Amino acid sequence: MQIWEQIKNRVKSLRNKRASPLGNLSNPPQWLSDFLGGGNLSASGLRVTEDDLLKVSAVYACVNLISNTLASLPLPTYRRKQPRGKERARDHYLYDVLQYEPNPEMTSFDFRKVMQGQLELFGNAYANIVYDMAGRVKELWPIPSVYVRPRRNDSNQLLVYDISVPNGTPRTLLASEMFHLRGFGDGLFGYPPIRYAREIAALALAAEGYGAGFFGRGAVASGIVELPGKLSEQALENFKRTFQENYGGLNNQHRILFLEQGLKFHQTTIQNDNAQFLETRKYQVEEVARFFGVPPHKIGALERSTNNNIEHQGIEYVQDCIRPRAVNWEQQIRRQLLSAEGKKRFYAEFVLDGLLRGDVQSRSQYYKTGRNDGWLSANDIRELENMNPIPVEEGGDAYLINGNMVPITEANQVQEGGDDSNASEPGA
Repeated sequence: MQIWEQIKNRVKSLRNKRASPLGNLSNPPQWLSDFLGGGNLSASGLRVTEDDLLKVSAVYACVNLISNTLASLPLPTYRRKQPRGKERARDHYLYDVLQYEPNPEMTSFDFRKVMQGQLELFGNAYANIVYDMAGRVKELWPIPSVYVRPRRNDSNQLLVYDISVPNGTPRTLLASEMFHLRGFGDGLFGYPPIRYAREIAALALAAEGYGAGFFGRGAVASGIVELPGKLSEQALENFKRTFQENYGGLNNQHRILFLEQGLKFHQTTIQNDNAQFLETRKYQVEEVARFFGVPPHKIGALERSTNNNIEHQGIEYVQDCIRPRAVNWEQQIRRQLLSAEGKKRFYAEFVLDGLLRGDVQSRSQYYKTGRNDGWLSANDIRELENMNPIPVEEGGDAYLINGNMVPITEANQVQEGGDDSNASEPGA
């Protein structure tokens, strides 16, 4: 809790200074600068940090989309049943921590969104584990990734975490005290995406900057003013200022142009390399989406999406983008938050069924097939559709097979009865 108090005090001071909510990255410690590769400029000459990444609309959209998706999914804790099957372990200590309230100040949605956002931007997400007197996980408190440095202990090579909160007391936490989600990396920590997305973000930022300047100085790119003689320096400056104020920028486009003293205006067309920045921006949206594994249509790029393929792209988003991240959460929860004995009986799992469902027609055909073939009951279907169950005594849990739609447990009896009746007929 002491670490969390230091972090909260630091966040308050940052807010008072109107600093970035990601931390003070303008002057990071040397180890963090080396870790992020922040000393290197991109090929475009721009220095790109995590703050700059979020200024790219496509990056913000991808990070926000993935974080919201993971945060909004149910994450119940299950108990394995013998010899097979499972049930929700609502009485397990992890159930409420993961599903509803990881700490007194955050909901599960808040916690998971913060953690996944840190993971997408920094390659790592950290949370301090607080135990109760019985040694069970009681609370999880997220720690900004910029304040944490994982390393191997010099004496016994165990994994430890150095916490360096600005204006706070440095602390070192054991691996058992830290819930650590890693992205792609070397096994100790995840590599920051900025190390590999720098050029993508820099090109996108450069295109946005060029576009802002291009439209903001529209009159400069629209033509050439020919002067019949030589103007004094002061007269030339006055003319340029007056001309830009009256005819420059988006708000002054297509106004009637008045010239005097023999001035001539020659209209020019936009050069192809200037106009192509629009295509560059479209390409960068696709490039960013590719980097995060997000289908472009999920962040508003609909050029290549149709009514015929957009449903399948949505399913691919769940399978190829969300599911690997969900498995990362599930396996780290099992490894770090469950005891050795608990791992044999309990596990946490995201419920992805709602995201994988198709349209009404597709779901209807799926349910019909499952119902007729005997592997879905009426209550199974109603649960998937978030409907109340039919009472058991009314057959809500009965499994039927096609034909006479009799309970599957009676199918053999009905068949045998039919064979017996046929065998008893004369001439059999």
